[in-house]
Amino acid sequence: EAVESIANSVAELLGCGKPKTLVLLSCYSIGKEKVLWEAATRTNNLVYVNDKKYQMLQCIQGKESQEVSSQIIQRCTRDEHQTPIHVIPMGLAGSLWPFFRPNFEKCAKYARSLHQDYEKVVAFLPTGWADSSKWNQEHAISCQTVGGDNEESLS
Repeated sequence: EAVESIANSVAELLGCGKPKTLVLLSCYSIGKEKVLWEAATRTNNLVYVNDKKYQMLQCIQGKESQEVSSQIIQRCTRDEHQTPIHVIPMGLAGSLWPFFRPNFEKCAKYARSLHQDYEKVVAFLPTGWADSSKWNQEHAISCQTVGGDNEESLS
C-alpha cells in the first residue's frame, strides 16, 4: 500500500505541466528498493543515488530473487543532475522520533545545491515509524514555503 501510494504521488508530481519538482526519497542504507523501482518506472526517470548506496544496490543486483526491484541498479544514476528523483539519507528531510519534525531548510538547501532551479521539493519518508504516534499520523503531510536567495522559494 505504501509503495503504491508513494509511486502514484511521485508520478503525479512529475507529470506534464507540473512545476519543476525535486522528489526526495529518504532511505536507510538498504531497503525500500520497491519504492525506488516503482517511482522510477512509473515516471520513466532514473533515481539518483550516492556512491555508497550504488555499491550497496550492486550487492543485491541479479540475485535469485523473483522481485523485479532487485534490478533497481538499472534505474539508478550517480549523476545528481540527470534526474529529479533523489535518494537521501534518513534524517535529511527531518526526524521521526519522538514525533515527526520536518526539516524544510535542509531540503531547500539540498535543492539549491543542485543548481537546477527547482520550484518545489517534496520529501517522502517511507518507513513504518511514520505511523508510530498519533501526532505523526495527524501530521503526515507538512508544507512550508522556504524563501531562498533572490526571492526564490521552495515548498
